[in-house]
Amino acid sequence: RHSRAGDNTVLLQQLADDLMKSYGKAAGSTPLEQGLFMTKRLLGLDGSAREVSAKASNLRDPTFQLAAFKVREEQLLHTTAMQLQGDIKQMPAFFAFRKNMNDVLSLAKAHVERRVLEQFIAKVQETESSDPQTATRLKRLCDLYAIYRIAASPEEFNSARAAALLTDEVDALCAELRQEALVMVAA
Repeated sequence: RHSRAGDNTVLLQQLADDLMKSYGKAAGSTPLEQGLFMTKRLLGLDGSAREVSAKASNLRDPTFQLAAFKVREEQLLHTTAMQLQGDIKQMPAFFAFRKNMNDVLSLAKAHVERRVLEQFIAKVQETESSDPQTATRLKRLCDLYAIYRIAASPEEFNSARAAALLTDEVDALCAELRQEALVMVAA
């Protein structure tokens, strides 16, 4: 009998492997291709997400939330791929992958979380025209999910001020949602 946790881990590993293969194809295989890729990345010409900063005025903005999730995913992808590339030069790929398993799983989880947020935002927007009250409740839940996940990744928002803003916003959303918790659970 298989465990779900084991199955999920294998799926996350496969996802991370696919993400890194795509990244490797984009980066190229020759030193010239890789140099050009890194130069474009550093100059922001590769289409990757740029740094974002948490402010009281943008925490509930879906554009900020998605940008934050994308930055986290892209940074994890880049650092994990670079670490693996260096380790593969010193050991077989299987052992390099195992050595970096925590980063590999974090990358896959970040990708899944971004996709969940994209779908959550789309559902909120879809519901706004047909049922504004439900859309408002869903928006609060979506904001809570996004801000909580961003707050759980403080390395992306390294200022103490931003961390405090995120924590305060999570608390505020919980207080707002507490008032409607019975209605939402009953639904």
